[in-house]
Amino acid sequence: MTTPNERTAEKLFGADGVQLLDAARVLVDDFEQHPIRYSYMDPQAFEQLSWKDSSAGQKIYWEEMLRRAHFAAAASVIRAYRWCGGMMMGYSQGLFLPFCASFRALIESAADGYDVLRHVAVTLAECRNTVNPIIQLKSDVRFSNVLLIAKELEDSLIHFSHARKLTKGEVAPESHKAKTAAEYVKSLEQQSVPGLYDCYSELCQFTHPAAHSVGHLLVPESQTDFVLVPAHDEKRIEHLIKARQKLVVPLFMSAFNPGALALKVLLHFDVPQLHTPAIRRMNLRGLPGWRKYAAKMDVEP
Repeated sequence: MTTPNERTAEKLFGADGVQLLDAARVLVDDFEQHPIRYSYMDPQAFEQLSWKDSSAGQKIYWEEMLRRAHFAAAASVIRAYRWCGGMMMGYSQGLFLPFCASFRALIESAADGYDVLRHVAVTLAECRNTVNPIIQLKSDVRFSNVLLIAKELEDSLIHFSHARKLTKGEVAPESHKAKTAAEYVKSLEQQSVPGLYDCYSELCQFTHPAAHSVGHLLVPESQTDFVLVPAHDEKRIEHLIKARQKLVVPLFMSAFNPGALALKVLLHFDVPQLHTPAIRRMNLRGLPGWRKYAAKMDVEP
């Protein structure tokens, strides 16, 4: 027997969307049950350690990189899942504008997460066989002056967790400067969700103080006569989601799959505290990305 939440989810997102949402819920429950602590060394202390013992410095560098990757993956899944919950709450309580606000925020969060995470799993998979010996302090790096770093990945992960609109005169690294939401959304549209920006623009019209945000309350009787109808928000939501139904599954895939893939890859690094039990039990063999990453790591998919 389906619950009201399950019926609401299927009505809004379809059977395939519900399947993705259920997988995200399993991950979110796991994060709640198994809290992760992320620790980072003071930059000055790290620099001193690296000069003194390059192998120890490399170990710290990569452990911190993996923590950043885990946080990006987990946070992107949790945030998108919460916005989906906001959409369902808006529908079940007959609140059209909060539904639009949550839908718009889901698009923004999915686009932001996808911007960084589409590179994370493949990058980590490619360097896994080199990084694990570094973490185990078994790497030849201790006999060399050459350090293994991943500057682009590092900046991308820092951008995910630290990017913001800087105040006037504020001095910050380039990785701390946020792009506009429109830039993230347009990029996701080009990568995997055609028509997304048009949907996003429509939602912005409802959530900004614009004509749509008040005009939806009027029902025309003629060219000159209108009736104020603040009710029937559920019907308005149903009409909107029906018009955008083709976007839902590609959007959900962009919101949840990159994070799940990154978490799956992290299982194959020797940092047990970053191993998520739920993702170990999750079968991702149907995702071409996971089969490709598993091959790079020489592990069973």
